[in-house]
Amino acid sequence: MTVKEVVSKTGTRNDLKKQLNKLDRFTRRGAEKLTKNAHGVNIMEWEKKEKAILLRSVHNVQNREYKALASRDQMSRGRSDGFSTEQMGSRRLKELKPTKDRTETVRSRTEFEKFVAGMEKKLSGKEAIADEINYRENFYKAIDNKLGSRGENLKKILDQIDIETIIDIYYIDSEGNIDFVYDEIDITMKLEILEDLWGSVLDGSYNGNIVDYEEFDS
Repeated sequence: MTVKEVVSKTGTRNDLKKQLNKLDRFTRRGAEKLTKNAHGVNIMEWEKKEKAILLRSVHNVQNREYKALASRDQMSRGRSDGFSTEQMGSRRLKELKPTKDRTETVRSRTEFEKFVAGMEKKLSGKEAIADEINYRENFYKAIDNKLGSRGENLKKILDQIDIETIIDIYYIDSEGNIDFVYDEIDITMKLEILEDLWGSVLDGSYNGNIVDYEEFDS
């Protein structure tokens, strides 16, 4: 690890402490010892231990978010379906399954380093920011593709709603996404449902509880 890398990962006093502890662990006897995984990739003992610490932190975040979401009601236009998101098999819950340890399955150093960098990204919040940007763009593309010019008012409503809330509603409300629409009647009905749903979110009358997930990154 270079000085530049340490500086780039140091934003707060706590970040600095973590980096110094990481470097201290690297100086311990045997830390540089190399072992080969199942595919012959050399990995230092220090790297294995740092990866284990990262993976444990990622799992803690995933578990906290999973528990918070699993007990929430699955909604339909702001009304409970009578089942929890866990009972309904929420897509978000599937995404929150513990990240698998890929140390023994990577086939190159580059693959191992990408695995570690991916976990660091999850903990830093950068992955969430990238997902949010992509989500809004993809959501608007779906509106254009499915609803055409008639979806412009819906996009104006969504422009006034923060992306965290949009993503949250998408995961807990079955009517919050853009489904396939096949004919004129479907388009009209879906547009009415979406404008009603997102309009209620905007004016505060939506009945479902909206969670701020920033707490899970701390």
